[in-house]
Amino acid sequence: MKRYAVHRLILSPGIRKIQQIIEVEDGAVRAHYPLTQEQPFTEWIGGTAILSGCEAVPVSLPATCEDVCQALTAVPGLYAWYISAEA
Repeated sequence: MKRYAVHRLILSPGIRKIQQIIEVEDGAVRAHYPLTQEQPFTEWIGGTAILSGCEAVPVSLPATCEDVCQALTAVPGLYAWYISAEA
C-alpha cells in the first residue's frame, strides 16, 4: 500500500475536500481521509486528485480542466487521477 497527500481531492462534481491522504493498493484507492498531521510513509505530491471509475479520459483533448473534471467524476469509482501544475 502507498499513501499520497494532496492539496485537493475531488470526489464528485459537488464534493471537494482539501488536504487529504489517499491510500492506494493494487492500483485502486482503498481509503482517503483528512491530513491532520504528518503520517509515516506518506508521499506529499500536492496538486489535485480526482476519484473516478474511468480508466481513460473520456473527452477529446484539448479540453478545459472543468470539462475533464466533469467527465471523470461522472463515473464513480476508485481510480485516482492526478493533476499537477508542473509542466
